[in-house]
Amino acid sequence: MKIWILSFVILTSIIGKSQEKFRINDAQKKELLKISPDVTKNVMIVEKMLDSGSEPYINIIKQSYKNLSVKQISKIESIVCIKCYENEWESTLRDRETAAKKEQQEKDSAYIAIFKNKIDENTTGLNYAIRIGQISDVDSAQMIADEIMTSGKRKFVLYAKYEEEYPTKEERLVFYYYPDTFTKEQMKADFDKFSNWCEQCRRVTFRIFYIGKNTDLEIPGTKTYAFKEVEGKYLDLFPWWQKRFYPESTAEQVLNNSDLRRIGSSGQNQLMKFEKTSDDNWRIVDFY
Repeated sequence: MKIWILSFVILTSIIGKSQEKFRINDAQKKELLKISPDVTKNVMIVEKMLDSGSEPYINIIKQSYKNLSVKQISKIESIVCIKCYENEWESTLRDRETAAKKEQQEKDSAYIAIFKNKIDENTTGLNYAIRIGQISDVDSAQMIADEIMTSGKRKFVLYAKYEEEYPTKEERLVFYYYPDTFTKEQMKADFDKFSNWCEQCRRVTFRIFYIGKNTDLEIPGTKTYAFKEVEGKYLDLFPWWQKRFYPESTAEQVLNNSDLRRIGSSGQNQLMKFEKTSDDNWRIVDFY
């Protein structure tokens, strides 16, 4: 029994120590200084970076081994636990990734709840057109873009989003989507090749404006987003148009009736159209 208890105490002690962060003490620091001031300096830098949560560049310790003998290096590594530093940094990165994922999940859930309250599944017609003309945040804009790009005949996945300033000085928020059959490598190759004006992507664009902005009074206003435009094949865009503006219509009815391809009017300061732009391309565009 005494042997078992002693073994348990030793094991507990080892586990406890293994969970502690390794740091050299004053006595070890003095020993290191005798061998190499440069190594000592870099060890202290690494420990300081680890304590601050910054990337520690642990390799600088071994980089300062230059001109040291094998015996000196062996002595240093009997004092300094480089592997402990590496494990600590890996653990820090894992913890951050876990925390970031949890935070994003909570954020996504919150935004979904808020946005559904703002624009629920039953919002259609002119009311919907007006609501998507005044969106308070990027996440809500993305939810609209996602709905458009996943409702059609072909499904698309989000690749990138950017806020851009056009030559007209108008600010835009642009979401870039690719067919869900594309690999990430194919998306990147197309996107990089054309510097954001990708050839095989689809874009959903929002205009950026500032509610309450007054240049003379130097009031910046509140940053706001408004749906502007999306282009694509007719059957990729029709399901969203049908759902949000003419729920009782069919694809053939909308195709053959121009009145079903517009919502609002210039007199209402709200005009959105579903129109053909080329032989096989269509767009949904807000003119206000």
